[in-house]
Amino acid sequence: MKKSLLLSLLIIPFFVQTLSSQSGKSYARNISKGLSAYKTTWSPEKIFINTDKVHYSQDETIWASVYLVDGITHTKSSNSNVVYVEVVDSDGNVMSKKKGFAEELICSMSFHIHRNIPDGVYTMRAFTKYMQNDLKSFDYEREIYIGDVDLPMELGLNEQKEAYQDESSNVELSFYPEGGQLVYGIMGELVIKALDSSGKPVEIKGEVVNNLGNVVTTFDTGKYGLAKCAFTPIAGNTYFARFNEGLVTWEQRIPDILKNGYTLSLENMGEYLVVKAETTVSEGLDGTTMVGHVRGDRFLWFQGDETHGSKYIVRVPTDEMQDGIAHITLFTNKGKPVCERLAYVQNQVNATKLSLAGTRQVSDGEWSLDFELTDKKGIPAKGNFSISVLETDAKDDKSAHLSNIENWLELYSDYDKSHQANEVLKEEDAIRRRNILDALMVTNSWKRFSWDDISKERPIDQYMEPEKGIFIKGRTESLDKNRKGVPSMVSLELLGGELYQAKKQTDKDGRFVFGPFNFNDNLSMVLKASSLSGRNELAKQKVVIVLEEEADFYFSKESEDLDEERYVAKRKKVKRENTIRVARYDSPSRETYDFETGKKITQLNEVVVTENKKTQKELIEEQLETITPYYNRPTSRVFADSLSQNGINTAMNILRFMPGVQVNQPAEGPPVIRIRWGATSILSSTEPLFLIDGVTVDLGAVANLPIAEILMVDVLSGTDAGVYGSRGTNGVIAVYTNRGSGFNYNGKGKSVGADGRRSPHILTMTKKGFDTSEPFKLEECDSPVMGKIPAPVAKTVLWEPDIEIFGKRHKTLTFCPDDLAQGNYLIRVVGLSEDGNPISEEFVLPQPEF
Repeated sequence: MKKSLLLSLLIIPFFVQTLSSQSGKSYARNISKGLSAYKTTWSPEKIFINTDKVHYSQDETIWASVYLVDGITHTKSSNSNVVYVEVVDSDGNVMSKKKGFAEELICSMSFHIHRNIPDGVYTMRAFTKYMQNDLKSFDYEREIYIGDVDLPMELGLNEQKEAYQDESSNVELSFYPEGGQLVYGIMGELVIKALDSSGKPVEIKGEVVNNLGNVVTTFDTGKYGLAKCAFTPIAGNTYFARFNEGLVTWEQRIPDILKNGYTLSLENMGEYLVVKAETTVSEGLDGTTMVGHVRGDRFLWFQGDETHGSKYIVRVPTDEMQDGIAHITLFTNKGKPVCERLAYVQNQVNATKLSLAGTRQVSDGEWSLDFELTDKKGIPAKGNFSISVLETDAKDDKSAHLSNIENWLELYSDYDKSHQANEVLKEEDAIRRRNILDALMVTNSWKRFSWDDISKERPIDQYMEPEKGIFIKGRTESLDKNRKGVPSMVSLELLGGELYQAKKQTDKDGRFVFGPFNFNDNLSMVLKASSLSGRNELAKQKVVIVLEEEADFYFSKESEDLDEERYVAKRKKVKRENTIRVARYDSPSRETYDFETGKKITQLNEVVVTENKKTQKELIEEQLETITPYYNRPTSRVFADSLSQNGINTAMNILRFMPGVQVNQPAEGPPVIRIRWGATSILSSTEPLFLIDGVTVDLGAVANLPIAEILMVDVLSGTDAGVYGSRGTNGVIAVYTNRGSGFNYNGKGKSVGADGRRSPHILTMTKKGFDTSEPFKLEECDSPVMGKIPAPVAKTVLWEPDIEIFGKRHKTLTFCPDDLAQGNYLIRVVGLSEDGNPISEEFVLPQPEF
């Protein structure tokens, strides 16, 4: 070891010099360019979900904080704002799916577990659309447990021995040369993994022998099924791993050993990494390059030259490296990656510290907790955290999260999601834990990319834009058979809440985009297009609005039916018999549950949908419902053709006959219209909201509309106008034109657009917004407890999804102590510091005194 350290000191001065020498190497530029692209253009994202606990009963709520972070720095992602979270059953069926908006670091969600949901192990899965840019899938996944189900426990040694001694067991060995290959004449390290037929680790003892039967080294896989052994292969020999299983001796050949090749070995000393490259090729290590990075952040770039001969050693301090998986690769002088080594780096000296500085019981049910967050120098730090308080008298009181935020962000998200690594991390002995983890690192390669992948330029059309919010995208097309894009002026109006109107011109192909928007629940909206090439108003309306991602929209009943007809007819599975539709679906029959409603969902082999013939009156009423999709019945309605034509030639004249509408014509100026039962104010306007065919207009547009163009006029006041939010405070006057509505007294609408819309240049729809978390409700402390039965799982008595802690933060947490609880209270705090350090801490709060 002393010789190695001495050599490293001699080599390190070449570090700065070799950086400049790379400029002439095209492959070196490709490597550097690839890493740079990985950090910028193709920068990864990661997600972590912290839930209040891991084990739930039916009829409980899963409280979750979703962390969306940059995959390199672990700070707030600058890419996506939209995250998708699914709950999946053991058969892979998506039982619930929600879409959240993560403008800040944390997005809160909640999933109610219906009482009918079966017991079992479920998976929470999270992803963004931007993650599709990853060359491999790295969606976040974690298990949750519902009902009477056992939590996975660490596999005990006795249980492993029992499985090993089972006559049906069969040990299988896998060999992993350090760096990727063994070379004759160079001492190399070999990791041996032993698993039984079910894939569980097996503890065996054995020896490595050559073809002459000579023992060259021994190995012991221990309870984790992993062993590291070192030996120098001698040319001409072959090698075997030999072990006993019961009374039978087994031998398994070690993979082929190279005559000429390269080796890369690493020793993780905690405070620094010692990396050694060695070769038997004639030109030695001249021109080779050693590159090391953590999540794309480069910490090592070293080039060998002729003075290094066939071996060099580099020592890399870890105190300035990010925590996580260090990925080190050796490239030949032609830029070919030949050896690879991973190392798990944990810099406790760099860690941000979160502590529970003090606790104080203020009164029954109220505790004052002091959290303190400091950096490695003891200076106050800032971070965002989610906090849960659990009663610990339930059967899973000692079960922590299967994967805390440090393990996921720094290990599993780049390496492996196996429970084996999770069990190794529980090792209390720091040196043993580091050695076993190091053996695990040898058995895997860097998962995020290969050097060949990142050095190649990917077409930009494969780039998936990060979602910043909700967009309304579409195209305006001509009504002829060619359906070419038509440049148009498109206006968007959001209905409900505060007034929002926008207007923009499409590109030459008729494409338009509005957004991004951030809203919750469902929001109604109207799009209206006007062709730029039309000579008159009617010609300008001869365009159709076609939306992208129409699956996210909820159209009127008529449009939905027409879309379904076209979809099924396209597959030739629709047979018409007068007014009866028959549709057949060939999906297999199965039964599942809706996660939050608990309703059984049965998918049949064959579904027959029938529709009875409707009367003319029913058809007319249906048309009226599709014309007014945002309200069922107005406060009052007048059809233009029901009025005497004498003196009535504009919409203004119709309004004078509408009940509850007051029309005053001053001697000078425009008329003043007010709806009775509307708002009254001397400071703000009392003018109602005016609409023509669902589009907001001013009073002048309504006043001058000829009666020949009017189908009907609706007035909404009071609660009837509530559908239009604050804009309907003064009431609503909605005018519908014959041209805009396409109304037909035979009960048949015009089929103008490709989707059957009567006014294709006007599209009225509802867009689903983001899902939000239900508020966590604290129990009343004075609620009766007689007959109360302790919960079969740990009970969440407090959930705070997003708390900012800066330095020493005083936080009063209020909850009702349970006088039937037998244990203490467990406080779980999970989050990230402002500079991206993940933190998971647990504190015990003593049972309150009564």
